[in-house]
Amino acid sequence: MTEKEFFLQHRDKETQDWYRTRPASVKKAILSCPPDECYRGKDGKGHYILRSYVERKGEPTRLTMVHGRDSFWPGTIVFGMPPEDLKICGCGKWRPPTKQQIAATKGDRPK
Repeated sequence: MTEKEFFLQHRDKETQDWYRTRPASVKKAILSCPPDECYRGKDGKGHYILRSYVERKGEPTRLTMVHGRDSFWPGTIVFGMPPEDLKICGCGKWRPPTKQQIAATKGDRPK
């Protein structure tokens, strides 16, 4: 995605102002992994939604992702994922995990 495409998709001032204040390395991650898409691993596994961009001075930008209900670890949060390990899925069918899936992930039994 180009910067122009990003601004066409995100016309609200808050998002545009937020983007403008990010360092160059984070802007690159935002353009390669826009905040409003669903993703799969380049290996075809997982179905994720972006939770946050991780900005640490002097380190590469990483992502915090959440597995969806049709992923292999529903509801599990993945920290420090490199943007280059993901591809945009774009199916629009990412859904949050069910209560039962969350309970199973935590090791609890659904009630």
